[in-house]
Amino acid sequence: MSRTALDRLAAGRTALPEPPPLPPQPSPDLRASQKLPLPLEDLAAWIDFAFPYTHVEELSRITSEPAPRIQAAAEDLISRGAVTRTAGGSLLATGSRGIAARRRAEWRRRAHSAVARALSPGAHGRLFHLLASQSDRDPGEPDDIVTETLTLVTPMLATGHLGQATELLSDGLLAARRAARGRDRPFSEARLLGLWVDLALSDGSPRALDRALYEVCRATPRTSETASLEALLRASLAMRTATGERALSLVEQGAHPFSDPDLELRRHHVRVQAARLCSLEREEAILASVARWAEQPRGPRARASLSDWLGRLRYGQGRFDEAAALHAEAAEGLPWITERIGALLNGASALLEAFRFDEAAESAESARDLAIQCRHAYYEVRAEWLLRSARYRRGDSLSPDEELVQLAARVAVANLEALVCLNESAVALRCGAFPVALSLAERTRDLWTSAGKTWGILFAQALVMAVSGAPLEEAKALAKRAEECPVPGAGIQMLGLSVRACPELVPLVAPIVRRLAETIPHRHWPLRMDVLSVHDALVLAGDPPSGPPPASL
Repeated sequence: MSRTALDRLAAGRTALPEPPPLPPQPSPDLRASQKLPLPLEDLAAWIDFAFPYTHVEELSRITSEPAPRIQAAAEDLISRGAVTRTAGGSLLATGSRGIAARRRAEWRRRAHSAVARALSPGAHGRLFHLLASQSDRDPGEPDDIVTETLTLVTPMLATGHLGQATELLSDGLLAARRAARGRDRPFSEARLLGLWVDLALSDGSPRALDRALYEVCRATPRTSETASLEALLRASLAMRTATGERALSLVEQGAHPFSDPDLELRRHHVRVQAARLCSLEREEAILASVARWAEQPRGPRARASLSDWLGRLRYGQGRFDEAAALHAEAAEGLPWITERIGALLNGASALLEAFRFDEAAESAESARDLAIQCRHAYYEVRAEWLLRSARYRRGDSLSPDEELVQLAARVAVANLEALVCLNESAVALRCGAFPVALSLAERTRDLWTSAGKTWGILFAQALVMAVSGAPLEEAKALAKRAEECPVPGAGIQMLGLSVRACPELVPLVAPIVRRLAETIPHRHWPLRMDVLSVHDALVLAGDPPSGPPPASL
């Protein structure tokens, strides 16, 4: 079973009334198999069809029959053993179960329509009845279908059930478009598409974005709002293959401000994401404009989102404790569970770089539990990676988790897969599992090469060389570039790894490692970073500081 198939099943159980367990049944009663008079048979069919909406008053609204007449007929059916009454007072077909399924298709279609009309908006199962009542002669009212779909889907988004919500949006949009076919006036298709785009951007996976883009591009007629929705999705997809400048231009030129506050928030979210891929200065400029927008009364979601974005900026600036505090603040205020998971994971990343490994593990575990609850595969894998990174960095005894590597590949987000491979390669190196360490380091390098991650490629290549060895000139060239790395901790690790690959580099590398080490507080020197600690790098460079020796490399 695919994840999509499971989501469709779950969505179906949400849209379709699910009967509670049957009450204890009496011994088979010969009366139940007797032929019912036509009026009683008709009521029995309605009871079988409309359950659980089968209180006498509900059946009266559905069938347009007076309640006293239905009450009398129901008592007759109970005495004949064809119907029973549940503890909650609903009528339940027993001996006549399946009678509705034997009715003609046109009767069932009209019955679906009658049940939908009788139920209040948002009632459990009403959307299913609306969709099942459609026919070529009576396709239904499109705006009614849109409203019902939104009523059902909106709470699912808040609880993180994005897969089920997507399937219901798909069914609702298809039915609304069918109902609108041939009508002169437009219907509120953009309301469904806007929510779908919000959902897809929250999911973040290429598959979710592609599916939303397909539906947006099918919208007719094309409007400025659908063009802006398309630009948002294309920009988000471009971030995985194109430059940040290209993604940012798609948003700035193609996605005009939205009147809907949630969509406008998403537009700013994509702008900030794209700017982050450009440069720190560009990110600061975009965030300054977003902060001015958020100064207006925009609601708790906007304020919490701004805290999360500012946290990412502080992370890029190396202010990790501030970043962690901002992400924690965002996690408290974001209304969607998937957004809270993202903030918790961002906070865990910042805590890792702040050398607060126990807190990072705690935050990652909380995010993982929430991701499991709402079946968000990307966030679950990301949480597992952060948890294992925290455990590796604090020195827990680990062996490489190759199954996690394969699961990360199935999520199909190259950067996440590369990060998982990098951590498991480091674990394998510490364990002495050198073939595994080499294979995973090469995989990391290849993934970051395809994504154009310049410093990531260099870091992965340093790890490859540290496992397999390298000639002097190649190691020297890598060390020269590592010295220029804008992140001192990464530069220190690459220099240490280059010395492990080629010990002849020690005279060249030792003073550089010592100089870079002084940019990191001495109390953090014994603590591991991605692969090495500062202490590790100094020992490899032949300049061991005082203190306990590092674990064997």
